[in-house]
Amino acid sequence: MMTQIEDVDDLTAWAEKPEEEILTRNDSASIAAEALERISEHLGEKTTMACSGSLIQEAVSNTASWVFRQAGYMYLGMIAESCKKTFKKNLAETMRTVAGGLVDEHPRVRYQALMALGLLLNVLSPQVQ
Repeated sequence: MMTQIEDVDDLTAWAEKPEEEILTRNDSASIAAEALERISEHLGEKTTMACSGSLIQEAVSNTASWVFRQAGYMYLGMIAESCKKTFKKNLAETMRTVAGGLVDEHPRVRYQALMALGLLLNVLSPQVQ
């Protein structure tokens, strides 16, 4: 569901939307992201990471589709709170993964990677400075 995004081909319309509108959407991808966050809190870190690690890596490594890459970074950001111990333990790898999205060719992937980085830094602070 997180790959079912609106205005896939209209980058100009997306870029002109106010950030508040982007953050408060009610589309399928946004609803799926919120559900993922709640599910990960209920499942716990161990189960969430066991199910999510390979999915995130597969999505952010998808060279054929920017939609999957941006969904991968969204996924990573949504589980940041419930998986903070694992992300802290594997900080170098986590930051390398997010850094890859910050230099992606597509602006929507870069935006989502930046959002994931912000969520990670928020939950990992003050340990990450």
